[in-house]
Amino acid sequence: MFTRGQMIRRAGVTSAAALMGGLDVSVAEGMESRVDTVLRLSAGGAVFATGPFVTWDMDEVAARVVCTIVQKGNMAIGNTKLYQRTASHWATICNPCTVPLVPGNAIAYAVAVVLDLDGSSSWYTWEVPVTLSR
Repeated sequence: MFTRGQMIRRAGVTSAAALMGGLDVSVAEGMESRVDTVLRLSAGGAVFATGPFVTWDMDEVAARVVCTIVQKGNMAIGNTKLYQRTASHWATICNPCTVPLVPGNAIAYAVAVVLDLDGSSSWYTWEVPVTLSR
């Protein structure tokens, strides 16, 4: 399992703050989200990654999710638009870094950077075994 910092670096972002326009970021308990366990795979090996926002803390107003799908040493990476707290689901296209992914088992690593009412932000990570299917 990646640490929070490793996940951000592997997603091609130099810091979690970069995801939210330079805001200070702190690790916190709060938002609960997930990655769906069956993800759609395109003919070119890109993954349509999706998941629910299960809960939002009262002071959380928006979130952006970066998702990395890893399969046998190959990766596909994508990040979402900024979602408001009214959103119940997130979605992004994870494009392969080198070799296209194929149907079968993989691991999804996701990090959500969440903006709070007071202008601060926090981040949360998930590691979920997934199945890629066409």
